[in-house]
Parts: sequence; structure tokens; C-alpha cells
Amino acid sequence: MKNSEFVQTQPRTGQIIAQSTVVISLAFLLPFMVHLIPFSGEIPLGARFLPIFYAPLLAAFWNLRTAGIATIAMPFVNLLTTGNPPSQFALIMTLEVAVFLLIAWNLKSMKKINIVTGPLAYLGAKVISSTILGITLILGYTQIAPLDFAMNSVLNGIPGIIVMFIISYFLVVNKKKPSIS
Repeated sequence: MKNSEFVQTQPRTGQIIAQSTVVISLAFLLPFMVHLIPFSGEIPLGARFLPIFYAPLLAAFWNLRTAGIATIAMPFVNLLTTGNPPSQFALIMTLEVAVFLLIAWNLKSMKKINIVTGPLAYLGAKVISSTILGITLILGYTQIAPLDFAMNSVLNGIPGIIVMFIISYFLVVNKKKPSIS
């Protein structure tokens, strides 16, 4: 392969900056907007549609490590700007976003299952966070039942899991990074 061919296949710095800006903006705006939608139901829309996970999924597929790492802070940013997620869940959600990102980075390159990267990464993050909740329950630091937490999160989040499947499918089918320039 010639050097010119190699250079053409690598993303340009401007493209990486533009994509990172899009990911970080979405990481803030999607949950923010969802929490501002008037809703009177028992389960908040954020718990149903899981918008906090969409930007990390994009970051994983587009190999935007810096933007991905920035998305980890979004549960706390969201808490400070909208009051959601509830403060007792902000730390566990931060952990979930971090685990989600790590799992998604690994799954996206596995050809036979990459189409379900988003849902599998979410379920993996729930297993890890529920395990940690179980440990904190045993140690007496929390009163949250880990199995109930995991089951309710997954069942309530089915619409968001479907959205993550659609995003994963779209990103796998359109294998190239979109050009934002």
C-alpha cells in the first residue's frame, strides 16, 4: 500500500474534531431534552429511552476515545442541569456509561454480533452495576435490591434498547464513518 492510499483511509483531524463535537453535544443534549419533555407517568422518559447511552455508542463505533471518555461525565452534568437522574443513581449511571463504553468498544469489531452492540453493552453494564450494588447491599451501604434494580431497568428500558439496536444496525450496515465537513 502506498503512503497516499494510507493517508486517504485515515480520518482527518478536522473530521475527528467535528465528530467528537457531535458526540459530546449529543451526550449532553439528548438526555437534557428528554428530561425537559413534560411527562406525568410513573417511569421517567430517560429510564424508558436511555438517551445517556446513545452518544457513547456512537463514540465506540467511530473510535472517538476522547469523546467517549467525555460522555462518562454526562450523568453528573445532567444531574446538575436537570436534576435527573436522581442523585442516588448518578454514580451508578456513571459506572454504567463507562462499562457500556468499554463493552461497546470491544463488541463493535466482532462481526457476528456487532449489530447488537448497543443492547449487549447495555445488558453487560447492568450486570456489572447490579453486581456492585449487590456488594454494597451486603456491606450495608445501600438498600437497593440489585436484582430488582436490574430487572426493572431492563424492562423499563426496552424502548431505549430497541433504539440502541437500530443505531447499532445503522452503524454496522453503513460501515463508514459519516463525513461531517
